[in-house]
Order: sequence, then structure tokens, then C-alpha cells
Amino acid sequence: MGLLRQVLVQTYIVRTDARGRQVIRKRDADDGVPPGQLRLASPYDRDARWAAKGDDLFWMGYKIHLTEACTTLADVDADAGTGVIPNLITDVRTTDATVPDVKATVPIQRKLAEHGVQPA
Repeated sequence: MGLLRQVLVQTYIVRTDARGRQVIRKRDADDGVPPGQLRLASPYDRDARWAAKGDDLFWMGYKIHLTEACTTLADVDADAGTGVIPNLITDVRTTDATVPDVKATVPIQRKLAEHGVQPA
């Protein structure tokens, strides 16, 4: 109940209209909406947040950062096989949706170095 109450308080505001009635309406920036990293987006998952990429892509949830091997044909012995090289996922990191992509780079590279698979 507390989580649902917090979502409602962050999303809606009660105002008195010109006739003295209380009216519930959605908050906007002028009503003191909390910043994205603090604002709850779902009464079902207290850690999910809204995020956007550009002007057309919006979602609620998390970000996933995948790192894959980037071996080229020049890096492989031609006699070793067919020349088809699969890109293998070497790291997976999940962050809050509000975390900028650039903030995930250092922890990912640190983890790759610990496992001996850092980029060349």
C-alpha cells in the first residue's frame, strides 16, 4: 500500500478549482515532480524507472549492457576452420534505466580485466 501511495503522490496532485472543488490532475514539472532516478514508475517494481533514447524510444524498466568479443578474420589462423567466427557475449550488466550508458563503461571494463578478457 505504501508503494502504491508513493506512486500516486508522485504522479497526481489535488488542487482546488475556481468553484472551490478539489480536483485531481496529473503533475507536471511546475508541480514538483521528483527527478527520474527517484520517481517511482510502477507500483509492481520499485526499482523500475522511465528512460528515453532520442525522441522516439521510451520504456519503463532497466538497461542491459552487453559486451561481446570482436574478433576479425585477420585475427584468426586461416587453417583453423571455416572462417566463420561467432561473437561471444563476454559480459552482461543491468543498470537502472536512468543510468547514462557512459557510466556503465568503467565497471564493465574493470570486470572484463578481472576475467582476463579486456579489449585489445
